[in-house]
Amino acid sequence: MFYVFYVNHGFMMVLEVPVLATVTELTKSIEQAIDVPIEEQFLLLENGESLDNNRALSSYNAGTENNPIYFIRANYMTVSKDFQQLKDKEEREGRLPLEECRRHVYHLESLQDPSEIIKGYFEMARNFGTSCDNPLVYCAQIIRDHKLMTNGWSALMANLDESISKLEKRLERTAGYSEKMRNMCDKGQQMIQNFHNVLTTLEKIIIPAQLLSDGDTIETEPLSLYDWLASKDREYSVKAIAEHAQKQMNLASEATEMKKAADLLRSVREQSRKSEYRDIKGINKRFAQLEYQLKSMEDVVKKIKTLWDAILQPAPTDLAQCMAFANQQKEYAMRILAEMTSIDKSMDSFLVSKEEVLKNIMKRLSGWVKTIYERLNSANSEMMLHENIYDGLKQRLDVVRQVRDAPAMFAIAVTEVIRRNSFRKEFDQWLTIFIEKCRQFLKEENHQRSDFFAKLDKHFIRQLFPGLGDAVPNICPEKVKFDEALPKLDAEDLRNLRRTVPDLEFFLKADMPQVFAKLMICDPVIAQSISTAGIRREESFFVRDGSANVGTLTKNFPSTTWLSGDDNIEMSPVLNRGAMLMAKGVRASGSSASIHDPPRPLTNSLAIAESKDHDREFISSSARSAPINIPMNRLDITRNPCVSDADKSSYFSTPDDHFGSLGDDFHKVNHNFHDLEGNSATMQNAKLVRELVPLRGAVHSIAGEALSIKHDISESQKSFAKEFEELKKALCEQTITLLRNIQEHHTGEIQKERELRTNLADELNREIAEKNERIEAQNATIEDLRKSAELADQKRETIENELSEKIATIDNLQQEASNAKQETEELWKSLMEKSDNIGILEKENKDHKEEVERLKKQIELLESEKEKMNMDPFFVGFDFLANLLKRDLSEDELNALRVEHDRRRTESTAKICDYLGSEGHEESLEEVTLKESTIRSDIEKEYKNRMQLLVRGMEERNHKEIDRVREEVQTCYDQQVSGYKERILELESRLGNMEFNKSIQAISGTELSPSGLLTSFPSGSHIQESCMLLNKDCAESSAQVSDEIKEAMEEDDEGMDSSFLTSRKSQFVDDGIAAVNVNTIATQTRLCLKEMKMMISLLDIHEGCAVLVMWDDVHNSYTVFCSSPTLHFVKESSMKRMGVSGAQKPATRRNLILATITHIEFCQIKKMDNRYKLPMDTKFYRVDIEALPLDSSSYRRRRND
Repeated sequence: MFYVFYVNHGFMMVLEVPVLATVTELTKSIEQAIDVPIEEQFLLLENGESLDNNRALSSYNAGTENNPIYFIRANYMTVSKDFQQLKDKEEREGRLPLEECRRHVYHLESLQDPSEIIKGYFEMARNFGTSCDNPLVYCAQIIRDHKLMTNGWSALMANLDESISKLEKRLERTAGYSEKMRNMCDKGQQMIQNFHNVLTTLEKIIIPAQLLSDGDTIETEPLSLYDWLASKDREYSVKAIAEHAQKQMNLASEATEMKKAADLLRSVREQSRKSEYRDIKGINKRFAQLEYQLKSMEDVVKKIKTLWDAILQPAPTDLAQCMAFANQQKEYAMRILAEMTSIDKSMDSFLVSKEEVLKNIMKRLSGWVKTIYERLNSANSEMMLHENIYDGLKQRLDVVRQVRDAPAMFAIAVTEVIRRNSFRKEFDQWLTIFIEKCRQFLKEENHQRSDFFAKLDKHFIRQLFPGLGDAVPNICPEKVKFDEALPKLDAEDLRNLRRTVPDLEFFLKADMPQVFAKLMICDPVIAQSISTAGIRREESFFVRDGSANVGTLTKNFPSTTWLSGDDNIEMSPVLNRGAMLMAKGVRASGSSASIHDPPRPLTNSLAIAESKDHDREFISSSARSAPINIPMNRLDITRNPCVSDADKSSYFSTPDDHFGSLGDDFHKVNHNFHDLEGNSATMQNAKLVRELVPLRGAVHSIAGEALSIKHDISESQKSFAKEFEELKKALCEQTITLLRNIQEHHTGEIQKERELRTNLADELNREIAEKNERIEAQNATIEDLRKSAELADQKRETIENELSEKIATIDNLQQEASNAKQETEELWKSLMEKSDNIGILEKENKDHKEEVERLKKQIELLESEKEKMNMDPFFVGFDFLANLLKRDLSEDELNALRVEHDRRRTESTAKICDYLGSEGHEESLEEVTLKESTIRSDIEKEYKNRMQLLVRGMEERNHKEIDRVREEVQTCYDQQVSGYKERILELESRLGNMEFNKSIQAISGTELSPSGLLTSFPSGSHIQESCMLLNKDCAESSAQVSDEIKEAMEEDDEGMDSSFLTSRKSQFVDDGIAAVNVNTIATQTRLCLKEMKMMISLLDIHEGCAVLVMWDDVHNSYTVFCSSPTLHFVKESSMKRMGVSGAQKPATRRNLILATITHIEFCQIKKMDNRYKLPMDTKFYRVDIEALPLDSSSYRRRRND
């Protein structure tokens, strides 16, 4: 069982999926269950993580009932019929069978047999009593759905934040591509320059037939490297490569995708951070209300279960009691129906709440959430487009780079093939010699060991030397095969390439393998002095270091770097100094010289125009001679006999000159050297003398060559010195001429510049003088301001002292107000106790009313019986008796009533007897007596009932009078409590006014008194009396109010009765007359409702309250005068309706206006330039007002006077 919560419907789905199922299988199951396409499914965990389709469901630790997977449909349209039917079925199962119970009760009411009715109620209790808990389970499930919907929305918000964060990180990463593309464009412009020269070089290079495969061979003519490259791609031309790269660079320089993506992400982030979009307002309060309703439903269900149990009580056996028991069961059933109706209404509120939350979430999903995800998708697309531009530029520049490097790479590869072929040949020779020598050495060693051990084995000394019988194992290696797949290139191919493309001569030099020299092993104990192999004489003038072959390639342009696809465009040999195509470098580290320039000699002469011809003549005049390799001493020659073959140079122009006999000579010398080491010490000197004879001749020849080389070098130095002196003189003459021309050309400009700077200096001096004067004036102003600031500080200190005194006064008033508040709370507690007593009385009154209704019904029945019996002679006095008993009777009246009652009883008995006798019935005296007694008993019962009815009527009238008095007492008490509350509010408002006045005084330095404000009001004295505003100082008014509160609290009990009487009398008096009543000592001021509406509100500004509107010069608008920190601005339309305009001149503008608030709007500033000159995001209120109606009773009375 796998649980998935469908957020779009607030519905939990339970799916059957395999244990090892993946997320893809889950999406398929959802599609089969509710027919939602896979591409519209959006699955989330509670933390906002989206599910990977290739991962297993078990890896997420989710999908349980308490931790489900949250499923949101991206494009939600309509609900399928099957899904809606499933929801309706679940709702029906959760509701109580209210309609069925009603039909069953109506059916039972139509029955007459009590036993059938009781049996029907028993069956009803058994059938429907078990379904009481279904509403609780269903409502609890709805509450759980509320929480899961909220969790799903939170998961979506977390996923949104995570998506925005990922895209922002990707934006930062992708922004780095812009800088890389700028660098790549700069380097690319260099790379595509003279690209046609590269293509010309490719056309000159002829690929040897050994390198071509069967599909590449052309029978008619040889294939060039350009043709071979063009044949690999028939759709695009090699010449168009540079054009494509240029177009891509132009596209990269004009790219604006990153700016669009950044703007989109910025707008999305700002919108997603707003709480009105993210938070579901009131959801916690909704949860609390639903939990409370569920708890109330549990109590109701308990009552229903108790009533069902009462219905299931066993029926009485007495048939006379069965009808009463059935009626009782009916009453229980009706109460159950009433409770079930209330539960059904509560369930409707649960469903309505769920629908409201769903509508809220769906509105957000189809609104701003969809818009945000679309913007995120657009930003992602823009970044992908930018990355594609970067990848395209990198690939195209890589193709350009490879084409530029193709000639150099081809030349280096050819030399590397030739070097490896020579290495394989020489290494095979060395290995063959090594194996033979090793075998011979091992054979001789083992033979010597065996001879010695054969002698030692027969002697007892062998016990002292164990292990001398061991033999050396055969450790000779086997020959290995390698480099057999290399092309069969030889020196002729190298010569052809040099001849065809002379610009690549720098790359067409291969070094000798020197296997014999590198693998030679010497004794490390003896000090060695091995001289290096010599180089050819003519090459020593061309090259300082080694040839630019594989070593140069590895150092400057490793193939593992630029062929790996990384961002290493700067590693190309085209951009390196030493291996750049169309340039010639002389060092392995790199050079920026062109390949058209000649090789630089060791003299480092200046590259003047005649250097090319001079170098060529100098090189051609140099004759080839034997290599230079002079041994240091005899010991070196003895220890290194292989150096005598130094005529085989380590660098070669044509390798076939040296590869033939080099191995044989080295083998011969090496063999002689090992022979010298292998012989005994006595034979060593003689053999050494014989070996030194040819070496001595070689030394003499080498010395002769050294002298000739020294002579050539001295001549070269002399010629170089002469040329350098001539060049130095020419350069000096040219430099002097150039300096004279420059000086003559710039003399006039320098003079003009000097005059301009002189004028500028004069202007600056004048400006400095003016600014000094301004600074002096400003210093004087600052001094005046400093003095005024000192005066202001003194005033401020005075004001602060006064303010501290008034704050102390305010604290005292607040303490008194808190004491009054405590006393009011005590009064409120006593009021609550009285209200509880009143509730008890009301309950008793309700019972009495029910009893009265029952008596009224009985009276109606008796009156109907009275009419039927038509016994007016007896009942004629009852009306009079009823009216008589309505008032209090004295003892004489009661005695007279008893006498009258006995007389009428006797008369009625006699009349009844006469009536029965006149019928002519012949009955016995006993029967008459029995009938008379029966009639008498019935009349007595009826009389008693009537008397009881009259007594109850009198009691009910007394209770009504008591209730009326109690209500009057309660009303008076409520009036006094409200009076205390109004006084407390008045004190708080006065405190607020005093604080505001003190703040105004602290700002302006002038004290603003309440009388100053009131004198500007229209009809100020009348409004002052009706609004309880006093024309005294703040301290006197507060002291008077405090005394009033204390006197009122002390005389609360004494004034209670008088206030009750006054309130009862004032109920029938008009408002216009109530103001002239004489006030008691506890009541100094009385207010009517109309006059209370005119009280100016300073703390709580709401609709319907009276306010003071003032002109605000700072905000250039009319504002409401209040102590609230939030500003209340009056709409201009309201002021125009009252005939007031803010555009009037200050002299004619009305600064103070009394008005009533009709409407309030909460606003927030969203623009920098606004009419109220408020900063951004400032919250305030805008109000509509109308003129304050001055129609109170006191105002009318004084106006009439």
